[in-house]
Amino acid sequence: MEIITLSRRNIPLGKIGTGRLPALPSQVETDLENCIKAKARMGYPCNKDEIKTLVGEYVNSHNIKTPFVDGMPGDDWYYSFMRRHPTLSFKKPELLQKNRMDARDPYVIYDFFNELECLVNNSDLNDKPSFVFNCDETGFASDPKKTKSYS
Repeated sequence: MEIITLSRRNIPLGKIGTGRLPALPSQVETDLENCIKAKARMGYPCNKDEIKTLVGEYVNSHNIKTPFVDGMPGDDWYYSFMRRHPTLSFKKPELLQKNRMDARDPYVIYDFFNELECLVNNSDLNDKPSFVFNCDETGFASDPKKTKSYS
């Protein structure tokens, strides 16, 4: 009986016991994590399906070769991604009424305009007023407790 050791196999260092390599490079995953957090800060948190759709669109638009079927990640990739990025947390949204009450706080108002100014300056929208528009909460669910999303 022959004893086979790991040194006789051509296994790269760091690969032993780590399982399959991620489908996307770590920098791409970090960018996606930042995008998901930014969407949540802007009031558009993502649920599981929206995250998978976002990744699928990113992969297809950048022609990244992945093992995804039809360019869309599956549930296995999603759960692995969430384990690799523990700073993403699953939260239940608060009621809209409490948010309206909190919006009257002067600190919230000043913070909003500071964030808006940074967004306009960083996006080079100072001389493009046609790219800036307004909307209200008409048509949004008034009881967001019925849905869960990541932020």
